[in-house]
Amino acid sequence: MRRVGLDRALMRIKGSSVILGICGGFQAMGRVLSDPYGLEAGVPGNYDGLGLINVNTVYGVDKVVSLSRAIGLRDGIEGVEIRGYEIHRGVPQYVDEKPLIMIKERNGKPTEQADGVFRERDLVIGITLHDSLGDPNFRNFVLNMAREVAGLPRRDLRGLSSIELLLRQIDNFSSIIKNVLDIDFMISNG
Repeated sequence: MRRVGLDRALMRIKGSSVILGICGGFQAMGRVLSDPYGLEAGVPGNYDGLGLINVNTVYGVDKVVSLSRAIGLRDGIEGVEIRGYEIHRGVPQYVDEKPLIMIKERNGKPTEQADGVFRERDLVIGITLHDSLGDPNFRNFVLNMAREVAGLPRRDLRGLSSIELLLRQIDNFSSIIKNVLDIDFMISNG
């Protein structure tokens, strides 16, 4: 990211445009990424993150792979359930930063793991949960923030999950194909 200047570009837009990092993107936004076993980087060591948030990530030996359920902790999503999945070794450590969510369940088993960051003044959001934008509650939170930045009114954008949206698009596409192509003709003359 530094080689292509993405770090400088993110610093320029911080506070004027929403910056969202999911999983590795969330980890990269932090101060330090510590890989004491060399499992992620190939050699043990500490690596500088982008410094957008005051979070350090420590990579452990065990890898978390789970369907997860979390509860929002910050304004805008406080008490709201957020679902997604996790695939990571990194565990966030907070330094003068408050977590965005508390992961309450992994693969149906209770847990308590602070996660994510929301820096409202900088418009920076980080979260470990993949498909968190597929969750209508989290998607609503992020899109309304982007709408506010763009000078647009907030809307209740909640509704369908990413799977429901995908199925709706498949149904729409199927209807178009049915209306345009003569399937019976194609089958009988194929």
